Amino acid sequence: MARRVCLGFIFPCQDMRDDYLPLLAAVGSAVEAQFAVVESVDDHDPAALARYGGRIEDLRPGIERLRAHGPDVVVYACTSGSFGCAMGPEKQAEEMAAEAGVPAINTTQAFGAAVRALGVQRVAVAGTYPAATVAIFAAYLRRNGVAVVAQSALDLPSGDAVTELPAADVYRFIASGDDPAAEAVLVPDTALTTTRHIAGLEVELGKPVLTANQVTVWYALRVAGVAARVHGYGQLLALSTGVPAPPVLAR
Repeated sequence: MARRVCLGFIFPCQDMRDDYLPLLAAVGSAVEAQFAVVESVDDHDPAALARYGGRIEDLRPGIERLRAHGPDVVVYACTSGSFGCAMGPEKQAEEMAAEAGVPAINTTQAFGAAVRALGVQRVAVAGTYPAATVAIFAAYLRRNGVAVVAQSALDLPSGDAVTELPAADVYRFIASGDDPAAEAVLVPDTALTTTRHIAGLEVELGKPVLTANQVTVWYALRVAGVAARVHGYGQLLALSTGVPAPPVLAR
């Protein structure tokens, strides 16, 4: 009988499990998911992210709650709190792993792994954040060899504001962020409910759409060593998650 794998997800402020459960259910019963919500500063401003984003003291309570379930990997399901934090996403993951005693990742790393897995070199970024925060994510991608050919900003100040967006507005926003020169559209905000839209957007745009919660689940499965191929939620999850792999983006 195959061993049951446990993925532990930490959410900052907003509990987004409803956007994860369809993806995880499609993987099958061999994967268990546990969720923990931690209190943190819910602010998309670059200065606030640099000061408060993804601090290990804020993540520690979530790690402690997840540890009781014996997770195979601990995941900080947050993009801005990993690319915008003072320590950077790689150091953040290292500190989380030291606390958890198991591999740890974050959503910024998941985006890097997803872009590489798809062989994508030119992307459009559709960010819910202020323009200055979207620019930080875009600059991070560029430093690591990914050409950002377009970037848009919805200028929402917090995750709470993002969760209030109507579903139709979410779809239109992502579609409008595309660019003919882009090979994929990246949507970096785990507070945005996107799972229901991915398949339709990919049909309309004719290219992969990589959303924060989608890439987070995909990379968590990969790091946990779960070989899964999920259909109906975009080209990325239709790839085999394969075997564990290290993060692909440097600081």
